[in-house]
Amino acid sequence: MATTLGAVARPLGRASILSLLRPRLRSGYCPVAFTIALALFAALSTPAQTPTDKDYLVYVVSESADKIALIRFGPKGARLDHDLQTGDMPVDIDGPHGIVVSPDRQFYYVSIAHGRPFGLIWKYSTKDDRVLGKTTLGYFPATVDITPDGNFLFIVNFNLHGDMVPSSVSVVSTPTMTEVARIQTCTMPHGSRLNPQGTKQYSACMMDDMLVEIDTRTLKVAGHFIVTRGKEVGVSGPPKVKAANAMSSMPGMISER
Repeated sequence: MATTLGAVARPLGRASILSLLRPRLRSGYCPVAFTIALALFAALSTPAQTPTDKDYLVYVVSESADKIALIRFGPKGARLDHDLQTGDMPVDIDGPHGIVVSPDRQFYYVSIAHGRPFGLIWKYSTKDDRVLGKTTLGYFPATVDITPDGNFLFIVNFNLHGDMVPSSVSVVSTPTMTEVARIQTCTMPHGSRLNPQGTKQYSACMMDDMLVEIDTRTLKVAGHFIVTRGKEVGVSGPPKVKAANAMSSMPGMISER
């Protein structure tokens, strides 16, 4: 940041920034000044970072193009390392939606949202992008996360195009790519995330104003949190749903009633 004195610019130090902001802070004229000051102080206090000589890799899926891309970030910026096609429908879009890399960096997993009618989860090798396995899930599988030991995937079945009925979270054993459970949660679950210990899985309910918690040791809903404004509360056990029977007939469904 610099001040302009005629045609001369000079850098501002911490004391100069504070002297400029103090009158506005006292008068209340600049309500965001304190936040800006903190950000500037943090920037000025941070020692100069040496450029990295390492590359960082990021996998990206393109849902409307059926592509998986590996982006390489390095000293010279970002570039496309390579990409590949995914899916097996020759005419329709398969819709890769979620992706996660195993903790040992040996595999990556991609949820394929579109299906006939069910979606899938695919297992790839990070060495050569070979498909090592796949398994069928529920309607429109979306966000995916993996346990810290790499043995289980938790994939939300978003059910984007279906009826407004409770959907589920699929649990897949990664060594065999077998769906071991399909746990009913809420309407249109999304955003699968595990805690650092791998003992709890969380997903948001797009149409139910709640967050659902699954105990990964029992593979049952442990609780849910109502997030409606003014009515926020945590509740033990699964949410009460009106349309539970509509999903109970799906293969592998664990009823939580």
